[in-house]
Amino acid sequence: MIQIYGAKISRAIRCLWAAEELNLEVEFIPVEMSLKGLRSPEFLALNPNGKVPVLKDDSFVLWESGAICSYLARLQPEQDLLPRDSKKQGLCEQWMQFAIAEVDAHLWAHRRHTFIYPEEKRIAEVVPSLHYEFKRSMGVLDQGLSNKDYLLGDFTLADIMIGQTLFWAVESQFPLVHDSIEQYVRRLRGRSGFRRVIEKYVKS
Repeated sequence: MIQIYGAKISRAIRCLWAAEELNLEVEFIPVEMSLKGLRSPEFLALNPNGKVPVLKDDSFVLWESGAICSYLARLQPEQDLLPRDSKKQGLCEQWMQFAIAEVDAHLWAHRRHTFIYPEEKRIAEVVPSLHYEFKRSMGVLDQGLSNKDYLLGDFTLADIMIGQTLFWAVESQFPLVHDSIEQYVRRLRGRSGFRRVIEKYVKS
């Protein structure tokens, strides 16, 4: 069985959500989110970065949430979570990269400089610029959602990658700015696949 290593509140949610949408059975392996858990020799043997999520499929190991989601989608190609049409697949991957580079990156930098780094390593002056860049990215996303329920019209991995990142933004008190994005977040939270993830892995 495919194993996904992660924590209840982490990017592993993207992978678990993809698995639920694909009706793939996976085993969730909780990882302690501390140096003890992430820097243990056993975990570093899986991911030398010492970060979650990690996928293990027999002897095959894969890390980075976007790569894991794509791998899972390719196991069930008929579901088109990663579209088979080359142009649609390109657009899906475009928005997946946007989620990582233009949304997640600002949230992660904010968390490092307000919580993770020791006080002497934090740079408070960067925080306003992170909010500025996030707001700019929300303008791009608002355009991408124009008159659509999902980024490509149909639900794809792009929505999983963006969606989990937006959930994190809300928890971090980053304004979503646009009504279209707030509606999009509610739509994503209402999906049965996401609700199953919450019941099976977050609330348990």
